[in-house]
Amino acid sequence: MFLHHLDGRNRILEFIALTIASKEIFPVLDQLDRDKDTLNAKLRKRTTKQLLLELSDLETRLVYLLTAGNQNALVLEQLRKHPHIQKLGSIELEELDDALIEARQLATMTQLDSQILQQLSGAYNNILNNNLNGNLTILTMISILLAVLAVITGFFGMNVQLPWQNESQAWIWIIIMSLIMWLIIAQVLKLVMRRQG
Repeated sequence: MFLHHLDGRNRILEFIALTIASKEIFPVLDQLDRDKDTLNAKLRKRTTKQLLLELSDLETRLVYLLTAGNQNALVLEQLRKHPHIQKLGSIELEELDDALIEARQLATMTQLDSQILQQLSGAYNNILNNNLNGNLTILTMISILLAVLAVITGFFGMNVQLPWQNESQAWIWIIIMSLIMWLIIAQVLKLVMRRQG
């Protein structure tokens, strides 16, 4: 409806303004891209919760830009198909097409940046999960090794007839036997871990 009230010159200015509005977002995208590169370099050195939160903030900001870019492109595409637009002059249509091209390019760039950030986030989440799995494996191995010592010392701590009960140096043999069993089990666990890795 607003197109009836605008003369040709005003329409051209409106379409130029739409083009400029899209172009104004490109520097913001460039800054987000630089922030992403800086953050990625920091995350490669050390993956921390704070840096992952910053990565999440970048993703959130980019989602807003992606939504805005897609909406701009959609509105301009619908405007381009409107019957009143078809009656405009070639200069006006050219300016509208320029605005549409800029909006599509903005939508494409924000979509690409969004995919890159999602892949980065997924990669660092996988790294953290792998680190957690490795830590849990080490803790499991330690608990198994300590359980062996607990079983042996618990066995010889019972108040029943046991071998070496009357020997004054029996504790030395128990410690040596525990250490030998502990080393055997440690080697078996290492072998199992190498086969899984």
